[in-house]
Amino acid sequence: HLMSRELFLQANEEFRNGDVHRAITLYTQSLEAGPSAEALCNRSLSYRRIGDLENSLSDAKEAINLYPKHAKGYVLASVASEELNNFSEAIQFCESGFREVPGDATLQKRWTAATFKILDDFNYSVDASTRYIPAVEDCFQYPYVDVFDLEILPSLIKKFDNIASQKYFSRDSEESDSEEPEMEKEFGFSWTFSPFMVDKCSQLGYFPMALLIDRFFALGVKLHVERCVADPKEVHVSKTTRNKSKGFSFSCNKAYDQVLAECHKQHGENWLCAKLRHAFSFMHANPDLFETKMHSVEVWKEGKLVAGELGYTVGDCYTSQTGFYTLSGTGTLQLCVLSRLLAKQGFTVWDFGMQMDYKEKLGGRKISRESWLNLVQERRTKKAFLVCPETNARDLLVSF
Repeated sequence: HLMSRELFLQANEEFRNGDVHRAITLYTQSLEAGPSAEALCNRSLSYRRIGDLENSLSDAKEAINLYPKHAKGYVLASVASEELNNFSEAIQFCESGFREVPGDATLQKRWTAATFKILDDFNYSVDASTRYIPAVEDCFQYPYVDVFDLEILPSLIKKFDNIASQKYFSRDSEESDSEEPEMEKEFGFSWTFSPFMVDKCSQLGYFPMALLIDRFFALGVKLHVERCVADPKEVHVSKTTRNKSKGFSFSCNKAYDQVLAECHKQHGENWLCAKLRHAFSFMHANPDLFETKMHSVEVWKEGKLVAGELGYTVGDCYTSQTGFYTLSGTGTLQLCVLSRLLAKQGFTVWDFGMQMDYKEKLGGRKISRESWLNLVQERRTKKAFLVCPETNARDLLVSF
Protein backbone atom coordinates (compact mmCIF):
# COMPACT_ATOMS: atom_id res chain seq x y z
CA HIS A 1 0.00 0.00 0.00
CA LEU A 2 2.90 2.36 -0.73
CA MET A 3 0.78 4.42 -3.14
CA SER A 4 -1.99 4.70 -0.54
CA ARG A 5 0.48 6.02 2.03
CA GLU A 6 2.01 8.53 -0.39
CA LEU A 7 -1.44 9.84 -1.33
CA PHE A 8 -2.35 10.05 2.36
CA LEU A 9 0.72 12.16 3.15
CA GLN A 10 0.02 14.43 0.15
CA ALA A 11 -3.56 14.87 1.41
CA ASN A 12 -2.26 15.84 4.85
CA GLU A 13 -0.03 18.46 3.28
CA GLU A 14 -2.91 19.93 1.25
CA PHE A 15 -5.07 20.04 4.39
CA ARG A 16 -2.36 21.93 6.30
CA ASN A 17 -2.05 24.35 3.39
CA GLY A 18 -5.79 25.06 3.53
CA ASP A 19 -6.87 23.33 0.31
CA VAL A 20 -9.46 21.10 2.00
CA HIS A 21 -11.28 20.07 -1.19
CA ARG A 22 -8.00 18.90 -2.75
CA ALA A 23 -7.22 17.04 0.48
CA ILE A 24 -10.56 15.22 0.31
CA THR A 25 -9.81 14.14 -3.25
CA LEU A 26 -6.42 12.77 -2.25
CA TYR A 27 -7.78 11.01 0.85
CA THR A 28 -10.39 9.36 -1.40
CA GLN A 29 -7.68 8.20 -3.83
CA SER A 30 -5.64 6.91 -0.89
CA LEU A 31 -8.62 4.91 0.38
CA GLU A 32 -9.22 3.48 -3.09
CA ALA A 33 -5.63 2.25 -3.08
CA GLY A 34 -6.01 0.66 0.35
CA PRO A 35 -8.34 0.93 3.38
CA SER A 36 -7.08 2.98 6.30
CA ALA A 37 -8.83 4.15 9.49
CA GLU A 38 -6.37 7.02 9.66
CA ALA A 39 -7.32 8.25 6.17
CA LEU A 40 -11.02 7.88 6.95
CA CYS A 41 -10.60 9.96 10.10
CA ASN A 42 -8.70 12.69 8.29
CA ARG A 43 -11.26 12.78 5.48
CA SER A 44 -14.00 12.95 8.15
CA LEU A 45 -12.24 15.96 9.67
CA SER A 46 -11.94 17.52 6.20
CA TYR A 47 -15.65 17.05 5.49
CA ARG A 48 -16.44 18.68 8.83
CA ARG A 49 -14.18 21.62 7.90
CA ILE A 50 -16.32 22.34 4.81
CA GLY A 51 -19.58 21.78 6.68
CA ASP A 52 -20.48 18.37 5.23
CA LEU A 53 -21.44 16.78 8.56
CA GLU A 54 -23.27 13.77 7.11
CA ASN A 55 -20.17 12.59 5.23
CA SER A 56 -18.00 13.44 8.21
CA LEU A 57 -20.12 11.18 10.40
CA SER A 58 -20.19 8.43 7.77
CA ASP A 59 -16.40 8.37 7.50
CA ALA A 60 -15.95 8.36 11.27
CA LYS A 61 -18.32 5.41 11.65
CA GLU A 62 -16.50 3.54 8.87
CA ALA A 63 -13.20 4.20 10.66
CA ILE A 64 -14.63 2.73 13.87
CA ASN A 65 -15.76 -0.39 12.04
CA LEU A 66 -12.38 -0.76 10.36
CA TYR A 67 -10.30 -0.24 13.51
CA PRO A 68 -12.33 -0.16 16.77
CA LYS A 69 -9.23 0.49 18.91
CA HIS A 70 -8.62 3.91 17.33
CA ALA A 71 -10.06 6.62 19.63
CA LYS A 72 -10.07 9.31 16.95
CA GLY A 73 -12.97 7.67 15.10
CA TYR A 74 -15.21 7.82 18.18
CA VAL A 75 -14.24 11.43 18.84
CA LEU A 76 -15.02 12.54 15.28
CA ALA A 77 -18.29 10.59 15.22
CA SER A 78 -19.30 12.22 18.51
CA VAL A 79 -18.46 15.72 17.26
CA ALA A 80 -20.37 15.25 13.99
CA SER A 81 -23.39 13.85 15.83
CA GLU A 82 -23.41 16.76 18.24
CA GLU A 83 -23.19 19.30 15.42
CA LEU A 84 -26.11 17.48 13.76
CA ASN A 85 -27.99 18.09 17.06
CA ASN A 86 -28.07 14.39 17.88
CA PHE A 87 -26.72 14.81 21.43
CA SER A 88 -27.69 11.34 22.60
CA GLU A 89 -25.74 9.69 19.79
CA ALA A 90 -22.75 11.95 20.53
CA ILE A 91 -22.56 10.54 24.05
CA GLN A 92 -23.15 6.97 22.92
CA PHE A 93 -20.18 7.10 20.51
CA CYS A 94 -17.95 8.13 23.42
CA GLU A 95 -19.24 5.40 25.70
CA SER A 96 -18.69 2.83 22.94
CA GLY A 97 -15.16 4.14 22.67
CA PHE A 98 -14.52 3.72 26.40
CA ARG A 99 -15.14 0.00 26.05
CA GLU A 100 -12.53 -0.28 23.30
CA VAL A 101 -10.03 2.40 24.35
CA PRO A 102 -10.40 2.77 28.15
CA GLY A 103 -8.68 5.74 29.72
CA ASP A 104 -8.08 7.69 26.49
CA ALA A 105 -7.78 11.35 27.58
CA THR A 106 -9.06 12.87 24.32
CA LEU A 107 -12.12 10.63 24.37
CA GLN A 108 -12.82 11.53 28.01
CA LYS A 109 -12.65 15.25 27.19
CA ARG A 110 -15.02 14.74 24.25
CA TRP A 111 -17.44 12.81 26.52
CA THR A 112 -17.37 15.64 29.05
CA ALA A 113 -18.11 18.23 26.37
CA ALA A 114 -20.94 16.12 24.95
CA THR A 115 -22.57 15.54 28.32
CA PHE A 116 -22.55 19.18 29.28
CA LYS A 117 -23.84 20.11 25.82
CA ILE A 118 -26.93 17.97 26.31
CA LEU A 119 -27.36 19.25 29.87
CA ASP A 120 -27.14 22.83 28.67
CA ASP A 121 -29.68 22.02 25.99
CA PHE A 122 -31.99 20.92 28.81
CA ASN A 123 -31.37 24.25 30.57
CA TYR A 124 -29.32 22.42 33.16
CA SER A 125 -27.11 24.90 35.02
CA VAL A 126 -23.83 24.02 36.69
CA ASP A 127 -21.11 26.29 38.00
CA ALA A 128 -18.10 26.67 35.75
CA SER A 129 -15.98 25.24 38.56
CA THR A 130 -17.79 21.91 38.30
CA ARG A 131 -17.23 21.42 34.60
CA TYR A 132 -15.00 18.40 34.76
CA ILE A 133 -15.43 14.70 34.13
CA PRO A 134 -18.21 13.64 36.54
CA ALA A 135 -16.38 11.89 39.33
CA VAL A 136 -16.84 10.68 42.86
CA GLU A 137 -14.38 12.83 44.76
CA ASP A 138 -14.10 13.94 48.34
CA CYS A 139 -12.52 16.95 50.03
CA PHE A 140 -9.72 14.99 51.69
CA GLN A 141 -7.40 15.04 48.68
CA TYR A 142 -7.98 11.46 47.51
CA PRO A 143 -7.34 11.13 43.78
CA TYR A 144 -10.64 11.32 41.94
CA VAL A 145 -12.12 8.12 40.59
CA ASP A 146 -13.84 8.42 37.23
CA VAL A 147 -17.04 6.54 36.53
CA PHE A 148 -16.60 5.31 32.99
CA ASP A 149 -15.99 1.79 34.32
CA LEU A 150 -18.51 0.62 36.88
CA GLU A 151 -15.93 -1.73 38.35
CA ILE A 152 -13.83 1.21 39.58
CA LEU A 153 -16.43 2.76 41.87
CA PRO A 154 -16.75 0.00 44.52
CA SER A 155 -13.23 0.78 45.74
CA LEU A 156 -14.67 3.94 47.29
CA ILE A 157 -16.35 1.94 50.03
CA LYS A 158 -12.98 1.76 51.78
CA LYS A 159 -12.84 5.52 51.77
CA PHE A 160 -16.29 5.75 53.34
CA ASP A 161 -14.95 3.77 56.30
CA ASN A 162 -11.67 5.65 56.44
CA ILE A 163 -13.39 9.02 56.76
CA ALA A 164 -15.95 7.84 59.30
CA SER A 165 -14.72 10.36 61.87
CA GLN A 166 -15.62 13.29 59.62
CA LYS A 167 -18.97 14.95 60.28
CA TYR A 168 -21.15 15.55 57.21
CA PHE A 169 -23.41 18.13 58.78
CA SER A 170 -23.98 21.81 58.25
CA ARG A 171 -22.26 23.99 60.81
CA ASP A 172 -25.72 25.29 61.62
CA SER A 173 -27.04 21.80 62.38
CA GLU A 174 -27.85 20.83 65.94
CA GLU A 175 -26.10 17.50 65.35
CA SER A 176 -22.85 19.12 64.24
CA ASP A 177 -21.30 18.69 67.69
CA SER A 178 -22.24 15.02 67.93
CA GLU A 179 -19.28 12.69 68.46
CA GLU A 180 -21.02 9.82 66.63
CA PRO A 181 -22.88 11.21 63.60
CA GLU A 182 -25.50 8.81 62.28
CA MET A 183 -24.20 9.13 58.74
CA GLU A 184 -20.73 7.81 59.50
CA LYS A 185 -19.42 4.95 57.38
CA GLU A 186 -22.25 5.31 54.87
CA PHE A 187 -21.37 8.33 52.72
CA GLY A 188 -19.08 9.59 50.05
CA PHE A 189 -19.86 12.73 48.12
CA SER A 190 -19.23 14.73 44.98
CA TRP A 191 -19.60 18.42 44.25
CA THR A 192 -21.19 17.73 40.87
CA PHE A 193 -24.85 16.78 40.47
CA SER A 194 -24.42 15.35 36.98
CA PRO A 195 -27.21 12.88 36.13
CA PHE A 196 -24.54 10.71 34.53
CA MET A 197 -22.91 10.46 37.93
CA VAL A 198 -26.26 9.63 39.55
CA ASP A 199 -26.77 6.88 36.98
CA LYS A 200 -23.40 5.20 37.53
CA CYS A 201 -23.71 5.28 41.32
CA SER A 202 -27.27 3.90 41.26
CA GLN A 203 -26.12 1.01 39.09
CA LEU A 204 -23.77 -0.03 41.90
CA GLY A 205 -26.38 0.14 44.64
CA TYR A 206 -25.36 3.53 46.03
CA PHE A 207 -28.34 5.72 46.91
CA PRO A 208 -28.04 9.26 45.43
CA MET A 209 -29.15 12.09 47.70
CA ALA A 210 -28.12 15.60 48.67
CA LEU A 211 -25.99 16.32 51.74
CA LEU A 212 -25.70 19.71 53.41
CA ILE A 213 -21.98 20.20 53.92
CA ASP A 214 -20.80 23.46 55.42
CA ARG A 215 -23.96 25.27 54.23
CA PHE A 216 -23.64 23.91 50.67
CA PHE A 217 -25.44 20.98 49.10
CA ALA A 218 -23.29 18.19 47.66
CA LEU A 219 -24.29 14.96 45.94
CA GLY A 220 -24.22 12.30 48.63
CA VAL A 221 -23.37 8.74 47.65
CA LYS A 222 -24.97 6.61 50.38
CA LEU A 223 -24.25 2.95 50.94
CA HIS A 224 -26.33 1.78 53.87
CA VAL A 225 -24.76 -0.42 56.52
CA GLU A 226 -28.07 -2.30 56.38
CA ARG A 227 -30.65 -2.13 53.61
CA CYS A 228 -34.36 -2.90 53.85
CA VAL A 229 -35.71 -4.95 50.92
CA ALA A 230 -38.81 -6.95 50.10
CA ASP A 231 -40.11 -9.34 47.47
CA PRO A 232 -43.03 -7.45 45.85
CA LYS A 233 -45.03 -10.70 45.69
CA GLU A 234 -44.89 -11.04 49.47
CA VAL A 235 -46.04 -7.54 50.44
CA HIS A 236 -49.09 -7.73 52.72
CA VAL A 237 -52.22 -5.86 51.59
CA SER A 238 -54.89 -5.49 54.28
CA LYS A 239 -58.61 -5.81 53.75
CA THR A 240 -58.97 -2.20 54.89
CA THR A 241 -56.66 -1.01 52.11
CA ARG A 242 -58.57 -3.03 49.53
CA ASN A 243 -61.84 -1.44 50.65
CA LYS A 244 -60.33 2.06 50.58
CA SER A 245 -59.11 1.58 47.00
CA LYS A 246 -62.58 2.21 45.58
CA GLY A 247 -62.79 5.50 43.75
CA PHE A 248 -59.03 5.86 43.22
CA SER A 249 -56.96 5.37 40.10
CA PHE A 250 -53.27 4.59 39.76
CA SER A 251 -50.61 5.38 37.14
CA CYS A 252 -46.88 5.42 36.50
CA ASN A 253 -44.88 8.17 34.82
CA LYS A 254 -47.94 10.26 34.01
CA ALA A 255 -46.91 13.29 36.08
CA TYR A 256 -43.24 12.95 37.07
CA ASP A 257 -42.51 16.65 37.53
CA GLN A 258 -45.75 17.18 39.43
CA VAL A 259 -44.91 14.37 41.86
CA LEU A 260 -41.40 15.79 42.19
CA ALA A 261 -42.85 19.21 43.04
CA GLU A 262 -45.32 17.75 45.55
CA CYS A 263 -42.57 15.78 47.32
CA HIS A 264 -40.50 18.95 47.59
CA LYS A 265 -43.52 20.89 48.83
CA GLN A 266 -44.23 18.33 51.56
CA HIS A 267 -40.65 17.64 52.69
CA GLY A 268 -38.84 20.90 51.94
CA GLU A 269 -35.35 21.64 50.61
CA ASN A 270 -33.61 18.67 52.19
CA TRP A 271 -31.90 15.66 50.64
CA LEU A 272 -33.92 16.32 47.45
CA CYS A 273 -32.36 19.72 46.74
CA ALA A 274 -32.91 21.76 43.57
CA LYS A 275 -29.84 20.48 41.68
CA LEU A 276 -30.70 16.87 42.42
CA ARG A 277 -34.34 17.42 41.42
CA HIS A 278 -33.13 18.79 38.12
CA ALA A 279 -30.84 15.79 37.59
CA PHE A 280 -33.70 13.34 38.30
CA SER A 281 -36.03 15.24 35.98
CA PHE A 282 -33.41 15.19 33.22
CA MET A 283 -32.93 11.43 33.62
CA HIS A 284 -36.67 10.84 33.44
CA ALA A 285 -36.99 12.98 30.32
CA ASN A 286 -34.04 11.23 28.59
CA PRO A 287 -34.30 7.54 29.55
CA ASP A 288 -32.31 6.29 26.56
CA LEU A 289 -29.17 7.96 27.92
CA PHE A 290 -29.15 6.04 31.18
CA GLU A 291 -29.16 2.48 32.49
CA THR A 292 -31.01 3.68 35.60
CA LYS A 293 -34.65 4.55 34.83
CA MET A 294 -36.42 7.23 36.87
CA HIS A 295 -40.13 6.73 37.60
CA SER A 296 -43.06 8.40 39.26
CA VAL A 297 -46.08 6.65 40.75
CA GLU A 298 -49.41 8.50 41.04
CA VAL A 299 -52.69 8.02 42.89
CA TRP A 300 -55.65 10.03 41.56
CA LYS A 301 -59.04 10.92 43.02
CA GLU A 302 -61.54 12.45 40.61
CA GLY A 303 -58.73 13.70 38.38
CA LYS A 304 -56.69 15.19 41.22
CA LEU A 305 -53.25 13.93 42.25
CA VAL A 306 -53.57 12.91 45.92
CA ALA A 307 -50.48 10.74 46.50
CA GLY A 308 -47.35 9.59 44.74
CA GLU A 309 -43.73 8.62 44.98
CA LEU A 310 -40.46 8.83 43.10
CA GLY A 311 -38.34 5.77 42.44
CA TYR A 312 -35.84 4.27 40.06
CA THR A 313 -35.11 0.88 38.57
CA VAL A 314 -31.81 -0.97 38.19
CA GLY A 315 -32.43 -4.19 36.29
CA ASP A 316 -35.38 -5.88 37.98
CA CYS A 317 -34.82 -4.03 41.26
CA TYR A 318 -37.04 -1.05 42.12
CA THR A 319 -35.87 1.54 44.67
CA SER A 320 -38.33 3.86 46.44
CA GLN A 321 -36.89 7.33 46.93
CA THR A 322 -39.55 9.52 48.52
CA GLY A 323 -43.28 10.16 48.41
CA PHE A 324 -46.15 12.40 49.47
CA TYR A 325 -49.87 12.21 50.17
CA THR A 326 -52.65 14.73 50.72
CA LEU A 327 -55.46 12.37 51.80
CA SER A 328 -55.27 10.07 54.81
CA GLY A 329 -54.56 6.48 53.82
CA THR A 330 -53.54 7.20 50.25
CA GLY A 331 -49.83 6.77 51.01
CA THR A 332 -50.43 3.19 52.14
CA LEU A 333 -52.75 2.60 49.19
CA GLN A 334 -50.07 3.78 46.79
CA LEU A 335 -47.47 1.42 48.27
CA CYS A 336 -49.81 -1.57 48.17
CA VAL A 337 -50.93 -1.01 44.59
CA LEU A 338 -47.30 -0.48 43.57
CA SER A 339 -46.33 -3.80 45.14
CA ARG A 340 -48.86 -5.60 42.96
CA LEU A 341 -47.71 -3.81 39.83
CA LEU A 342 -44.03 -4.54 40.55
CA ALA A 343 -44.80 -8.23 41.03
CA LYS A 344 -46.93 -8.38 37.89
CA GLN A 345 -44.23 -6.71 35.77
CA GLY A 346 -41.41 -9.00 36.85
CA PHE A 347 -39.56 -7.06 39.55
CA THR A 348 -37.99 -9.39 42.11
CA VAL A 349 -36.57 -6.83 44.57
CA TRP A 350 -38.19 -3.80 46.16
CA ASP A 351 -35.55 -1.64 47.83
CA PHE A 352 -36.93 0.49 50.69
CA GLY A 353 -33.61 2.02 51.76
CA MET A 354 -33.18 2.17 55.49
CA GLN A 355 -35.35 0.13 57.84
CA MET A 356 -38.51 1.71 59.32
CA ASP A 357 -41.47 0.17 61.14
CA TYR A 358 -44.01 0.71 58.35
CA LYS A 359 -41.63 -0.92 55.85
CA GLU A 360 -41.28 -3.95 58.09
CA LYS A 361 -45.07 -4.23 58.29
CA LEU A 362 -45.20 -4.27 54.50
CA GLY A 363 -42.82 -7.22 54.43
CA GLY A 364 -39.42 -5.53 54.41
CA ARG A 365 -36.39 -7.31 55.87
CA LYS A 366 -32.90 -6.09 56.67
CA ILE A 367 -29.89 -7.33 54.73
CA SER A 368 -26.22 -6.47 55.17
CA ARG A 369 -24.29 -4.06 52.97
CA GLU A 370 -22.34 -6.95 51.43
CA SER A 371 -25.55 -8.85 50.66
CA TRP A 372 -27.08 -5.74 49.08
CA LEU A 373 -24.06 -5.12 46.84
CA ASN A 374 -24.08 -8.74 45.70
CA LEU A 375 -27.83 -8.53 45.05
CA VAL A 376 -27.51 -5.43 42.87
CA GLN A 377 -24.60 -6.96 40.99
CA GLU A 378 -26.78 -10.00 40.25
CA ARG A 379 -30.02 -8.17 39.36
CA ARG A 380 -28.84 -5.15 37.37
CA THR A 381 -28.49 -7.14 34.15
CA LYS A 382 -32.06 -8.45 34.37
CA LYS A 383 -34.89 -6.83 32.44
CA ALA A 384 -38.11 -5.45 33.89
CA PHE A 385 -40.10 -2.38 32.86
CA LEU A 386 -42.38 -0.29 35.06
CA VAL A 387 -45.30 0.99 32.98
CA CYS A 388 -48.91 1.65 33.85
CA PRO A 389 -51.45 3.96 32.19
CA GLU A 390 -54.06 5.35 34.57
CA THR A 391 -56.00 2.33 35.87
CA ASN A 392 -58.58 1.64 38.54
CA ALA A 393 -56.60 1.04 41.76
CA ARG A 394 -58.88 -1.73 43.01
CA ASP A 395 -58.52 -3.62 39.74
CA LEU A 396 -54.74 -3.64 40.19
CA LEU A 397 -55.01 -4.80 43.79
CA VAL A 398 -57.15 -7.80 42.98
CA SER A 399 -55.40 -8.73 39.73
CA PHE A 400 -52.54 -10.53 41.41
